[in-house]
Amino acid sequence: MNIDLLNRLDGKLRNAPIEVRKRAQSVAEWLVEWIPNGYDAPVNAFICQDESVLIEWTSDRFRIGFGIEHDESEDGWYKVSLDNDHEYGELYTADYKELVKWALEHERR
Repeated sequence: MNIDLLNRLDGKLRNAPIEVRKRAQSVAEWLVEWIPNGYDAPVNAFICQDESVLIEWTSDRFRIGFGIEHDESEDGWYKVSLDNDHEYGELYTADYKELVKWALEHERR
């Protein structure tokens, strides 16, 4: 697990509403679990104006994002790329291991 990245994300989530923050921290943990230790993945967390949270892995070729809303039933994830490889779904359907594997493969292209 990439503890440095997890700590960085956790710091950015500090001011989110408690219920949103708890779910966002879980997403960050699940995502970071599959990122190699020491790898500086371009993953960031943002608190939006409506106090929802966006966790996003961005590169010049793709974006993978996780939206954590006040209403848990509206939480979701997405993957978009310049290669027209697009997917999205409800948050509980996200396969973090496969998304990280895909991201690492596409960053090396």
